Amino acid sequence: GPSVDAVVAVNAPVLEDILALTGPITAGDQTFSATAVRAILTDTIESAAARASGRPKAIVAELAPAVFRRLLTITEGGSSVQRIELLDRLIRALEERDVLLAFTDDAAQRHAVEARWAGEVRATDRDALLVVHTNIGGGKSDGVIRDDIQHTATVLEDGSLIDTVRVTRTHEGVPAPPTAAPSERLAGLANVDYLRIYVPRGAELLDAKGFEAPPPEAFKEIPTDAIPDRLLLATELGETTDLERGVRVTEEFGRTVFGGWLQTPPSETRTVRIVYRLPWRYERTVRSAIGRIVPANPQPYTLALQKQPGTRATIHHAVELAPNWRTTWTSENLAPRGANAWALEDLLTTDRATGMMIQPTE
Repeated sequence: GPSVDAVVAVNAPVLEDILALTGPITAGDQTFSATAVRAILTDTIESAAARASGRPKAIVAELAPAVFRRLLTITEGGSSVQRIELLDRLIRALEERDVLLAFTDDAAQRHAVEARWAGEVRATDRDALLVVHTNIGGGKSDGVIRDDIQHTATVLEDGSLIDTVRVTRTHEGVPAPPTAAPSERLAGLANVDYLRIYVPRGAELLDAKGFEAPPPEAFKEIPTDAIPDRLLLATELGETTDLERGVRVTEEFGRTVFGGWLQTPPSETRTVRIVYRLPWRYERTVRSAIGRIVPANPQPYTLALQKQPGTRATIHHAVELAPNWRTTWTSENLAPRGANAWALEDLLTTDRATGMMIQPTE
C-alpha cells in the first residue's frame, strides 16, 4: 500500500474557523455550520444507526473531502481578502498548537520542530510548566470545562526556589435527561481527568492536595497475559507513587511529571494543588578572582509556559522574592504586585515565556 509521508493533527476549533470563513457545508444528509459542527458530529457518531453500521465515524470521512473542496474554491478562485484571511487563520492555528505536524522526512521534521509546530515537550534547564488533561470516561465534558492555572514561584532567603501550582476546573455543563441528544448528554457527564503536570527535571514534591481517583470498579481488570507497552516503558522512567496524596511521579521527555486524578461534577468546581522544590539554588555570594567573598552577580529566573494542544486556560503566574533579594530587570509582561512580587495574567492561547534578573540585596 501507499507509504505515509506526514501526519497532520487538527483540533476542532480549526474546523469551526474554516466553516466560519467558508460558510455552511453539506456532507451526506447533514449541513455543518461553524456554531453547530461539534454537536452535529457528536449526535451523528453517537446515534444508534451509526453504531449499528459498525462505522460510526463515517460522517467524518464524508465531511473532510467537502471541506477541502470548499477550501480549494478559496485558494484557487477566491478573492485576495479571502485568501489572506484563510492564511491568517491557518498560521494562528499553528501558533496556538491547534494544528500539529509530523513528517517521516528528517529535514521536514527538523523544520517543524524548529518552528514549534511538532507538539514536542521542549527541553529546558530553567523553570517550566506544561499542564496536560486527559479525559477518560468523561464523555464530551471537556467542551464545557473552564480551566484556570495558577503558578507561583517563591525565592526563599537562602536562594532555594519553591513552586506552587493550582489547577482549577469549572464544569459549566448540566446533567441532561436520557431523552436528550447525545451531545447534550455527553457534555453533562462528570469530567474525569487524569492530570499530568510537567515541571523541571529533578523537582521534589513537597505537598499535594485535591487529587481523587475513581473507585476501583471503574477500572477494567488487566489481563494476566497483558504485555507492557515498550514505548510507554521507555517514556515513563523512575515511577514512584505517593498513595497518601494520590500522586504518581515519573520522568518523561526530560521533565519530572506529577500525575493524578481530578474529577469535576457538572455545575461544580474542583482544584488540585502541588508544591515542589526546584533542583537549583540562587547564589548569594561568590569568590572573586583574588579570593574575596563578594555578592553574586544578577542571575536569571525564567519560566517557559507550554500550552496543551486543543485547550484554552487562564494563566496566573507570580514571582515572589524574599526581602533579601531584588530584581535588576523584569520582562515587559510582568507587572508589580505589592512588595517584592510580580505577576502575569493572560489567556494561554500559545506558548509563553517570562522572566527577570535577581540579585541579593546585601
